[in-house]
Amino acid sequence: MTRGTNSKLHFSDHWSLADFIAIGNQAKNIDVNRSDFEKVNLAYETLKALIEKGKWIYGVSSGFGPLASEDASANLQRQERLIYHLATGVGPKLKPEITRMILALRLKQLAQGYSGINPESFKTLVQAFQMNFLPEIPALGSVGASGDLTPLAHLALGLAGQADFQWKGKTYLASDFDKTHPFSAIKWSNKDALAFVNGTAAMTSIVARNLYETLVLFRLSSQLAFSYGECLGAYPEAWHPKLAQLHPQKGHIAVSNWLYQQSKEGWFQHNPMELEHPFEAKWPQDPYSIRCIPQLLGAVKDQLQQIQDCITIEMNSISDNPNFFSIDKQVYHGGNFNGQHVSFSSDQLNLQMAYLGIYAEKRISTLCDSKLNLGLPAFLKSGNEGENSGFMGAQVTATALCAELKSLYQPLSLQSLSTNGQNQDMVSMGTASAWRGQQMLNILKPLISIECMVNIEALRHRLKQINRQPSAQSLDWLTYFGSHFSPLQEDRALSPEIEHLTEHIISIAEQFEHLPCK
Repeated sequence: MTRGTNSKLHFSDHWSLADFIAIGNQAKNIDVNRSDFEKVNLAYETLKALIEKGKWIYGVSSGFGPLASEDASANLQRQERLIYHLATGVGPKLKPEITRMILALRLKQLAQGYSGINPESFKTLVQAFQMNFLPEIPALGSVGASGDLTPLAHLALGLAGQADFQWKGKTYLASDFDKTHPFSAIKWSNKDALAFVNGTAAMTSIVARNLYETLVLFRLSSQLAFSYGECLGAYPEAWHPKLAQLHPQKGHIAVSNWLYQQSKEGWFQHNPMELEHPFEAKWPQDPYSIRCIPQLLGAVKDQLQQIQDCITIEMNSISDNPNFFSIDKQVYHGGNFNGQHVSFSSDQLNLQMAYLGIYAEKRISTLCDSKLNLGLPAFLKSGNEGENSGFMGAQVTATALCAELKSLYQPLSLQSLSTNGQNQDMVSMGTASAWRGQQMLNILKPLISIECMVNIEALRHRLKQINRQPSAQSLDWLTYFGSHFSPLQEDRALSPEIEHLTEHIISIAEQFEHLPCK
């Protein structure tokens, strides 16, 4: 993702996943149009007109949740108290870039003019976003039913100057707000707080971030699978586009076409009857981890596309309650805040992360195993016999990471528990699933980082054995990534290198211009 482009979007634009990630990274700003304020003002005027007519409006003339039958029309502090009673989140804090995405998405939805927020409050929210004012949000506490009530309440608390926050690259206590005075603290009134906290902005933002990084890791996994196959003298016949046409799944076709095109040169075996050293002991057909790359990664590609379609729709939707239709002068109460679509997508995304990890561990174990790697040194070690152990320890770490990754995966969308006095009797758990995805990414990234090291070292060893260059794709990968990992000529502690690579794996992969399977 290119940073610092300073290109601008509008709230009325249809945002892509790339747009949304760029907003979080401060690579894109958002301009507010006059029409945004006009739509917000029109909905607010509709709200006021309905109140004057005595229309019952949830959260405005009533209490909240199962207390909706209580008359709250005379309670001027109910919006502020809504924030207080919901601000019960616990656990680690969300990353600042995700908080920025959440605030941006909430503003995008409010700007469509269906929420009834006070225009002055909306103006203050826009000002806070443009100043990159980011209240701290605890990760745990949302069931994703009435949207993300708990995390959004913490965001609202910070915007009122009552929670710790980040601003200008520093972290401040809530008590510092009045000292720094970044903007005038928002005063929640009318329907403002309810409009702000009802919605799927938190889970959608976290899943969007998880999805973007998983897409990058999928493409990196495609590169690693290709070079893995080349190191083991793969038969590219199994990747032939004609075979893919008989099984026309879109991802299968795309991965097959790319693999076959890149495998016309290099160390691939195009005739099983004409084997050559070091592939003379090669099996007549490749194992599934090589032969079925189009099917394995093609399936992942199709699932990721389906998830992206769902999340993109959610990003560009209205997800609060109730909603005001100014042309009809009507208010409608419903459940657009429910996060079931996002929850299912997040669970599916987490499954793809686990699968990419399982596949990575399989490739690592094969390249390190002298019984399977067709003449490569055991554990890709260098030097004389008994002198080094190569990637023996790193493989054990990869195995441990894979086991933990698998243990973390479970479909949290099935963990619905009735709460809120049976009012929220079916809950999505979308935010919990999204947070689980963050944890899984923290396992998958070091696992993929170890595979990158193993993959490059395998190419280096094979290059010494074979008196010709690999394919242009693998050679480009070797040249590019080799600058990030020096040859393992003798044993050294790899932990700092794994940690460093893990921290930068997304940006490193993004910058490899030949990264496949977009």
